[in-house]
Order: sequence, then structure tokens, then C-alpha cells
Amino acid sequence: ADATILAKLKPAWHKIYTNTEPAGIGADVEVDGTDVSYVDGFYRCPDGGTITLSVYSGDWEEEYRLVGYRIGGTLHSGSTYTCTVTSDMTVTAVFESKYHDMFITSEGGANYVSPTYWPHKQEDQSLNITWGPNEGYQFSHWTVTDAKSYSLNSDNSGGTVVMGNKDVYVVVYFERIPGYYTIDVEPDNYSYGSTSLSKYIAQVGDTVTVTANPYTGYHFVRMVIDGVPYTDRSVSIVMPAHDVTGTVYFEPD
Repeated sequence: ADATILAKLKPAWHKIYTNTEPAGIGADVEVDGTDVSYVDGFYRCPDGGTITLSVYSGDWEEEYRLVGYRIGGTLHSGSTYTCTVTSDMTVTAVFESKYHDMFITSEGGANYVSPTYWPHKQEDQSLNITWGPNEGYQFSHWTVTDAKSYSLNSDNSGGTVVMGNKDVYVVVYFERIPGYYTIDVEPDNYSYGSTSLSKYIAQVGDTVTVTANPYTGYHFVRMVIDGVPYTDRSVSIVMPAHDVTGTVYFEPD
């Protein structure tokens, strides 16, 4: 019987498409090799041919650095990459910004942290942060993520952070000083009036004055602080060795 042999012929040429990540940064990928040519939006390479990938110099170098080339989901690091072409392929030149941001936040009793944001800073750039606690609080510790290095000032009033190749996140933590306690006295209805305190945190034995401030059309009824009722609109209390809470009551005229 006659036998029919079907042979799958391999293409003699392959297409190589190029792009960049991120797109639109003005960088062009060069594909170099024997008998490699550029035709209608892609490079044309013979089967089994060897190519070397690179990126043309340009204005993009002011903002970005080349990380490597992604082919078929695999990133090959370096400024150039050489491979053998056996099929159509897409080459993505991957870049990262030379500039990154620093974000600074605080937890606890911060009076200030400065700055709270450093935009567009280069790798290896050294940046200073300062901070100060509210009364009754002190610096506890800080966390710094993705910096190249960082160090505290000798008096714990700030620190220096050296930028790495990513955005940097700094959190400054404060803690209450032993012997200080908070006082929180709020109106039962914020539409009827407000309260004012001479201090919101105090040491044991300090005198704290609480004043009720009714709005027009309302009047003060009483306040209850730590379970003790008061009928005076302004009350001074001696701070005990615990946090103090209270409520001020108003009613319509």
C-alpha cells in the first residue's frame, strides 16, 4: 500500500516584536544579528539565528535605568541579552525609575513629623526627617521599609534615610511617658454645645479645668467626670493615676 508521509515544515524565518515597560518612555530596543532585518513593525530573523538585544541611548536615561529583557515570561537581567531564535517572540525591555518617593507617617502622640512626603528622589540620596512628640509622649521607635540605609539622630529627634531603588515608607512611633494620663470629656450632643480642657494629657496631681460651652439656644445642665456629677459649668479636677473620661449634658432653652 502506498504510504503518505506528512512532514511539518519549520518556518525559515521568525518575527521578533519589541516593546518597553513602562510604555512610551522614548527607549528603542535594538535586535542585532546575522541576516536580521527590520520589516513593517518587527524584526525578521532566520530560524536558529543568534540575536543580541540592547537599547539605544537616549533621553530616557535621565529618568530610567534598564533592568533587563522579558521573553516568554522570563526576565533576563542586564543591559544586553543574547539568545537563539527558534520561534516568533516578543521582547519587552523592562525599565525602572531612578527616582522614588518617600512617605512618612506617625503613630501615637506626635506633635509634628517633617516632612511627611519626599517626592522624586534619586537612589543614594540622603534625606533628613525631624519629629517631636506631644506633651506627655516620647519617641519609641521607627520602621523604615525599602531604604538603602537609615540612622537615628543621637537625641532621637529625627533621622537620616538613604534612598534605595524603591519607594520608601517610614513610620515614626511615639509612646506615652509613664505617669501621664489622658482626660477626655465630650458633650452628649455635639449640636448643643462643646467642651474645652486646659489639658488633654497631664501628670498625676496636675490640675485640669473642664469648661462647658453651650451654643445659642441651649444651656448647660451638668457634667459627669469619672462618675462624679458636677453642676458648675467650669470644673477643676486634680489628675488621678488613671485616664479620665466624662460627659457634658446640654438641653434646649
